[in-house]
Amino acid sequence: MVTTASTDDSDTTVAAVDEIQRDAEVWFDDGNVVVVAEHSAFRCHKSILSSHSVVFKDLFAVPQPPSLPSESTCPVVRVSDSSQDCRELLRAIYGGVNSFLHPAKGRAIPFPTLAALARLSHKYQLDDLLEAVVCRLQAVFTTEFKLWPARDNLRSEIMPQVGDCAVEALNLVRLLGRTDMLPTAIYCCCLLEPEDLVLGTARSDGTLEKLTTGDLILCLHAQKALRDKHIELTLCYLAEEASPSDNCFNRDKCTEAIK
Repeated sequence: MVTTASTDDSDTTVAAVDEIQRDAEVWFDDGNVVVVAEHSAFRCHKSILSSHSVVFKDLFAVPQPPSLPSESTCPVVRVSDSSQDCRELLRAIYGGVNSFLHPAKGRAIPFPTLAALARLSHKYQLDDLLEAVVCRLQAVFTTEFKLWPARDNLRSEIMPQVGDCAVEALNLVRLLGRTDMLPTAIYCCCLLEPEDLVLGTARSDGTLEKLTTGDLILCLHAQKALRDKHIELTLCYLAEEASPSDNCFNRDKCTEAIK
């Protein structure tokens, strides 16, 4: 068994040496540290990771245990993150944060990728990367109603629809403390099937995401409120009493839609 440094104090089972595989993408022959996440090993450069993250810098300052036998010149640092999340973070660091995430590039990034980058940039204190990720998320998880008609275009330009990742999205919003994105995240959860809302859904890496009891209750109340409002509007249409709201931005368009 390999004993390595860890970023937390959890009692994590350490993979046997023969179970750890080099990552096919993030492996630099001139790297001077091996980061192990689950069963994947990423050979990187201390200076590059340290320049982006004070957490990595402090971690590398701690004396490291013996290296993997096959990498005798490199110390090994084990992290508790999933290998997929770790890979996405390293891709962003080596690819350049601005070129990788800048919305002006018009490149849609899947939500699972943004979620992975948000989780680890928050954990390892990569402030620039976190800011870039939140910038993308805010454009879709907006509280400004007037921006909602543009959300379909934003989803295609910035990130695809959240869909089955709604539970992960709500948990991510909670992790980041972004209460401004909370209403839209809750709404996305309200669109889920009951079993997914209660039992949770799996991330793209297989990790199960479940709502806290408090958020589950919040979503159930929100579902009921939306259902009651839908019934109210339906009865209003049937009674031919429907009219645009006083807060409507385009009364003519809404009146036509009601007809």
